[in-house]
Amino acid sequence: MDYPKTRKCEQVDDYHGVKVADPYRWQEDDNSGEVQDWIKAQSKLAKGYFETIPFRGKIKSLLTDIHSFTK
Repeated sequence: MDYPKTRKCEQVDDYHGVKVADPYRWQEDDNSGEVQDWIKAQSKLAKGYFETIPFRGKIKSLLTDIHSFTK
């Protein structure tokens, strides 16, 4: 699979003298255009993979039957 490139940043936090790297901090802003583009690329990859699963329709039908009851 050709995964979308995921940028790393140089974010390092200092917690009481312990330095902790957080290279994916940029992804916490889910309203940014860069994160939105990354999410779309990941979703496209996943959807393409899921569509190749031959028994996917059978699973969907089974789950639909399980969840279809009088409420």
